[in-house]
Amino acid sequence: PAGTVCEVPFWLARPLARASVVTVASVRVKGYSERWRNSVEAEAAAVNFSRHEYYYALGARLAVLTHDAPLVALLQLAFAARYRHVLDNSQNLKGADVTAFVARLTHDERELFALAHVATRRLQRWRSGRPMRLRQSDLARAVKRQRVVQ
Repeated sequence: PAGTVCEVPFWLARPLARASVVTVASVRVKGYSERWRNSVEAEAAAVNFSRHEYYYALGARLAVLTHDAPLVALLQLAFAARYRHVLDNSQNLKGADVTAFVARLTHDERELFALAHVATRRLQRWRSGRPMRLRQSDLARAVKRQRVVQ
């Protein structure tokens, strides 16, 4: 019946909404409610995203589906605020136990943290002047092999 409210998984809501069978209300989606949005807007870096591992990916898809411009703005604000926090911790938590910090991040933020951590270690190794092993590029090796064969 018209006006009935029910919870359905996103994979099912998307094709139903495209076929104009249902209307999707982003307010009802857990993690994107008004209360959650207020806490993210207040201090995005302090919010625990452990239960919302794909927060940004799902939020972007949901914003497209519902034409929710404030949700897009919220996702941008949250990622920008948390981006600085993630990079800061990846560079400054050398040798510390980071499991508690990483557990609060989304999937994308965890990848960002790992890449920034590796880049920081490489930069420190380069700054320390320790010799690094230089490798010949794959292209140069292939050209060298071709010359040997001919």
